[in-house]
Amino acid sequence: MRGISALSNPDQAVLDALIAEMLIPGVSGGALSVLSSATVDPITGAAVPGNTANGRDVWIGNRVFKGAALRADRATTGVMGNLFTSQNLSSNTTAAGDYPIQRTLVENASTSPHYATSATAAMSVSTNYAISCYVKRGAGSRNFIIQITDQSTNAAGCFFNFDTLAITNSVFSGGSVVRASIRQLSNGWFFIQATVSSTAWAANPVLSIGPASGVTQSYTGDGTSSLIISGYQVELGEYATMPLAWDGSPGVSRAATSNSWAQALGTAAGTIPAIVMPYGRNG
Repeated sequence: MRGISALSNPDQAVLDALIAEMLIPGVSGGALSVLSSATVDPITGAAVPGNTANGRDVWIGNRVFKGAALRADRATTGVMGNLFTSQNLSSNTTAAGDYPIQRTLVENASTSPHYATSATAAMSVSTNYAISCYVKRGAGSRNFIIQITDQSTNAAGCFFNFDTLAITNSVFSGGSVVRASIRQLSNGWFFIQATVSSTAWAANPVLSIGPASGVTQSYTGDGTSSLIISGYQVELGEYATMPLAWDGSPGVSRAATSNSWAQALGTAAGTIPAIVMPYGRNG
């Protein structure tokens, strides 16, 4: 382990001390334990450790790993299909790139909203759905809007500003936004997610994704500005998980795999336990 040259001397010393502590019987024995339960896990409904943004701390001896946890995947099913319908886009194409499938939306010169939509899907009222995707600018400097709309009077989603990381809710009639976030990744992409709900959905809800001018969806396009999106999906539940299908295919399911957050793992002297980061998208 001393061959990890990327670590500074102080960091290396901490790492060495941690490894030594885990390897010495009677000091910690490599035991893994967690803080007292404080919140409810959105996957299992069980109580989980608190005090971090993700609700989990894992301790090895007297040192803590913030935001670490045992593995857990939520059983979920993709709700919406791919974005095959174009409205006021000069092109809507897919290709391989940084991610398995990247969809590029290029606006046309119309004075109106510019977006792509999925096929319709039935939506339950007063039920949370997590919308998520990777997105970045192609040409130009447009912002981004993503929402579920029933193409009538109800909609729920958000505008995302790539320059300031500001989020502005976009809701109509019975729609509401429970939570939303945007995070820039090291590869230049942004990961966005929004949990939305509505007290009423008409017959034909769709996922709608497109460029925005500031926080305006309807504007005069320039014919060249574009956004690139990937790994988008709508799924039942509070929080987004990793893409079930990179171009939004519906009906793709994931079986639940869960370890109790309250579980303490003991390891024999001479072994080091593996720590897996929380479920969801970590970029």
